[in-house]
Amino acid sequence: MKKLTIILLTGILILTGQQMVKASDDHVDGYRSKFYGTVEKMPADFTGTWIINGRSVEVSPRTKIEQEYGRAMVGSYVEIKGRNDGQIFHAYELEVKRGGESNGDHSYSHDSDKNEFYGTITSRPQGNLGTWVIDGREIFVDERTRIEEEYGRAEVGRKVEVKGHYQQQTFVARKLEVKR
Repeated sequence: MKKLTIILLTGILILTGQQMVKASDDHVDGYRSKFYGTVEKMPADFTGTWIINGRSVEVSPRTKIEQEYGRAMVGSYVEIKGRNDGQIFHAYELEVKRGGESNGDHSYSHDSDKNEFYGTITSRPQGNLGTWVIDGREIFVDERTRIEEEYGRAEVGRKVEVKGHYQQQTFVARKLEVKR
C-alpha cells in the first residue's frame, strides 16, 4: 500500500508540475511585447476586449491586473504586457501607472505619455519615411525618428522596440531599435 501511495503522489506532482508550467508559459507562445496607453473602452467585469490607444487588447480571467496607483477604468494610463498573435494583443499583465487618469487626448506630454512597445516589423515603406506596420499596429516614421540598427537592419521579420507618442490618432515613432 505504501508503494502505491508514493507512485500516486509522484504522478500527481508530475501532472501538477506540467499544468503549472503550461499556465505560466502561456504568454511565451507569441513574441512578448509591452506598450503604454490610455484605456478608451473596457468591459465592466474586466474580462474581454479592451481598447487602449485604439488597439484591441484581450484580457482574460488569468490576466494579472495591478491597481496599486489607481483603479483600472476608462481614462487610466496603463502598461500592458502580453503577446500579439497577428490580430489581437493578448494581455497577461495590465498595470495602472502613476498619473492614473488621462483626458483621452493623445497629444505628446513629457510626463504622462511614455509610449513604448516591442514587436515584429510586418511591413515598411521603401526607404525609412512613412507608415510602418509592427505587430499589426501602424507607426509613422519621419525625419526626426532615430533608427538604431546595431543588431541588424530594420526589415520585415525583425523584432524591434518602438518609443514615441500620439499626435491625434497617429503613433509617431521617435526611436525604433532593432533587437536581438
